[in-house]
Amino acid sequence: DERNCSAFLSDDLREELGLSDEDLREIEKSSSKMFSIFSSVVARYKGLIASVQRETGAATLSNSESIHSAEQTRLNAHSAKPTHLNVLQKRTQRDSTMEDEHQRKRLAVEVHPPKSVEPIDNVESSYEPVPPERSEPAEATEVMETGAGDAAGAPFLSQALYTTFASGGMYHSLVMDNSGNVYASGSCARGQTGIVASNEENQIPFFTLIPDLPAIVSISCGECYSACVDYQGNLWTFGANESAQLGFARPSSVYQPTRVPDLPPMRSVYCGHSHVLCVSKDAQLWAFGENKKGQLGLGCLNTQTKPIKVPNVPNVETAACGMSHSMLVSEEGKLYVAGWNYHWQLGLPESSRGLQQMTFVQVPDVPIVKDVSCGAFHSLFLDVDCQVWGAGYNQFGQLGKLTESFPHFQQVKFSQGVVVKIACGWFHSILLTTEGNLFGMGGNTDGCLGLSDKVDRDDITPIKDVSCITSISSGGFQSIVRSANEIWVFGKNDCSQLGLGYTKPNVQPTPTLLDSQYIDIMGQPKLGARVKSARK
Repeated sequence: DERNCSAFLSDDLREELGLSDEDLREIEKSSSKMFSIFSSVVARYKGLIASVQRETGAATLSNSESIHSAEQTRLNAHSAKPTHLNVLQKRTQRDSTMEDEHQRKRLAVEVHPPKSVEPIDNVESSYEPVPPERSEPAEATEVMETGAGDAAGAPFLSQALYTTFASGGMYHSLVMDNSGNVYASGSCARGQTGIVASNEENQIPFFTLIPDLPAIVSISCGECYSACVDYQGNLWTFGANESAQLGFARPSSVYQPTRVPDLPPMRSVYCGHSHVLCVSKDAQLWAFGENKKGQLGLGCLNTQTKPIKVPNVPNVETAACGMSHSMLVSEEGKLYVAGWNYHWQLGLPESSRGLQQMTFVQVPDVPIVKDVSCGAFHSLFLDVDCQVWGAGYNQFGQLGKLTESFPHFQQVKFSQGVVVKIACGWFHSILLTTEGNLFGMGGNTDGCLGLSDKVDRDDITPIKDVSCITSISSGGFQSIVRSANEIWVFGKNDCSQLGLGYTKPNVQPTPTLLDSQYIDIMGQPKLGARVKSARK
């Protein structure tokens, strides 16, 4: 990028080559000009070497030839990879304004986490894109046991509840159908949709099939990146990568699904703001990405540029990631946490507030846990008796009618049904009962509770416009829910992350049915599905 070009070209060399600031910007757009720059640099190296030769007679031009060969190899490798710098440079002013508004409105906390992290510097990488191959779907997709009291009076819940049928990032969403096809909508400015848009908005307005992916069994979205696990256990990532959240150090963004190397077969993946946890088929925990608050549980605060097995944790059943904290449930139903605890989101004793918990520790005095979900600074878990517990930041009521922050896990009072699934957005929470009814609480200025208004709720409120729901998912400020054969969306839509098209409002507070023209959740993509290749 422009900053790296400025660092690479010293002031005297820039002056010698006659480069202005505008020239630096043009370098990113013109591979031919880049070659000219590299050639000039090599020529200068040759001149220096020749000068040393004349003075000492000890040097040979073989060194300069090696330099030229290395530079040519580097240039060829750069040209062979899709840079899509024009996509990054065309990121709209509206996106910037929207992010500023979001910062003012939402992160009204005592300590603001950084909206972005510094790029990884001085890290070499052997990153090589591995093109995916479409394979036959797995015969059985991983399912979640629904727990006590599920079947009675709820025949539609007898089907499998897909653990990751949908996921939302800050500006994009993914949806997975029963055959393992994955569809994306929203902003693709950082490559997070796995599809390159040809429009000035850098958006995919409708849910569009991501081409060339194998059959997928688990999906998850971070702020501006995505991760998928295929039926053979391969992990695929794409999107922003400034904190190595894609599992490799370079490049800064990846615009097509790329297989993460050197991993055992994976079962599921969980994305935080800029960090990733994944669980292998033998129930081991692996982690990579941002780690400034200890959220990877590795005993340090260093960014992890490639996947590493997390030591000293039990076999993992499920996990969840928040802004800068992580939670996992062991196969025995015990709850373990790591990361930032400024808002008590780890549910640890009050004396640990502000602690950067750098290793996973067991949360004391909680019942056996079945499911867990993380918001930005709050956490929910569901116990084996289908009771909901919460801890952490509660300014918007995302933990229900309690104090502004929970210093430890407390039971969330709920008497309107038996809860079988929980899902946290950044500042809101939704619950699903055995009757297929949906309830929401927390921040709602973006309509993410689906209550047809923009009023925050600190009490658990029924979402009456949908029924017979079987699966739920919440992203940053959007929610996606599924019935037997329909998908409903509501919440923030400023980057088309709800898949409703450009003409829809920036906020959709009422549950809206996705157009089945573009996605068939019960099987293969329909002929009308919009498909674009990330490579074209």
